[in-house]
Amino acid sequence: MTTQSQLAMPRITEKRRQLLERFIRGQIEEAVAGIIGTEGVQGLTMDKIAARAGVAKGTLYRYFSSKSALLRDTVDHCLGRMIEELSAILDGGLPPQERLCGMILHHLRFFEDHRDLFRVLLYERNLSQSTAARQGSSKYQAFLRKVAGVIEEGTRSGVFREVPSLKAAAMMIETDIASIGQRLLSAHPQPVEEDARNLSDLFFSGISNRV
Repeated sequence: MTTQSQLAMPRITEKRRQLLERFIRGQIEEAVAGIIGTEGVQGLTMDKIAARAGVAKGTLYRYFSSKSALLRDTVDHCLGRMIEELSAILDGGLPPQERLCGMILHHLRFFEDHRDLFRVLLYERNLSQSTAARQGSSKYQAFLRKVAGVIEEGTRSGVFREVPSLKAAAMMIETDIASIGQRLLSAHPQPVEEDARNLSDLFFSGISNRV
């Protein structure tokens, strides 16, 4: 007779396996970012990644067929985690404007925290993605609609004036991305909080000198 505890065992084992895989992938991603930051993409080898991550080289090939695949996965995984974090801010209980300001700050801060990885990839033009390709992705479109939803919420509550929400959301996201690119190219960017505050002021107040 199968007991309830025995039925639960496979689920517990699967959860542990997923946690272990997530940990290993995290170690590998950190190793990739660290090597790129000190040696550039050209210095990235599977041997170095394995040594720095503290895993066997064969373990890398269990997850990734090549260095290019590893790079793509690392970037995609980082960006996926970023979108999850930004979405959590947008889904929070703060007023619409505070959520959008928090999203802008966290967006900039995420790339600052992963500066080595994304700065070198930007310089090297590896894995670069055109604006059209980025905007056409399902993740981007889902995130765009989420930002637009917060703008619409602010409009309904009278905080924002009536605007095309999807266009306004795209303007906000693309302005963030342009600012991130400038920060990555700068050797000494200004504090991320200052950039985020300036972007928020620009979006919500514009550049007009009218009182």
